[in-house]
Amino acid sequence: MTNATYGQTGQNATFTSYPVNTSPLAMLETVASTAGGPYVGNPGGRTTYGYVPSSHPAPSGMLSSYPAYTITAAATSTVPEVLGSISVPSSLLNYPQKTVRICGDATEATGGSTSTITQFQLLWDAPGSNVADLPLVIGGPQVTSTLITSNADFWHFCQDLTTTVASASATGATLQATDGILSESYGAGVAGVGSTGPTLSPAAVGSANLAGTAGYTNRIHVVYLHTTGTDAHGVTLGNLTVQIF
Repeated sequence: MTNATYGQTGQNATFTSYPVNTSPLAMLETVASTAGGPYVGNPGGRTTYGYVPSSHPAPSGMLSSYPAYTITAAATSTVPEVLGSISVPSSLLNYPQKTVRICGDATEATGGSTSTITQFQLLWDAPGSNVADLPLVIGGPQVTSTLITSNADFWHFCQDLTTTVASASATGATLQATDGILSESYGAGVAGVGSTGPTLSPAAVGSANLAGTAGYTNRIHVVYLHTTGTDAHGVTLGNLTVQIF
């Protein structure tokens, strides 16, 4: 408000806009996502931090390795489970040919899964480029191999995400899942284990916000998805590593 008596000039008030369906959602541990969304992120935060010298440079503003994430809820067929979420600083990937490589191991307890088709997807979660609360599914390796519930399941995956188009706008950039591998097993000497790789996405995914806007942190979600069968237990993501090049 203007107060002429004291020579004070009024200014327009600024209000933070209410979150809309293009905004990232809050992350919650062990909360199951639903088929068709929303995808509920699984945070990797810890209660204590300490400086430890490293033998190599870490990505700016990111960790290069992560401890095990919280176990997810048991997944049902076609229901995505966010195993872990990675915070990405604004504009870190907003350069043509910039690539992030994400690798990790995932395990399921003694009673595992009856899945025949399993995929580890990478999702880009950023304000403006999300649609109806859903992040962009960039892609990820998939394997066809029958699992059985009486054995513990183990997966190892790696996936590269490469920027093909950079942009300062909220929907102008493009990401592509390039080289990726996935292997799964459920015990030494057991028949039926499978692997795939390298895998290449047939097309890049556009309308991505790599610049970062609206005060939200960009994220990459690592998602476990199986299209048949049921799971007896949740999945734990561990040994997650992130490389930028």
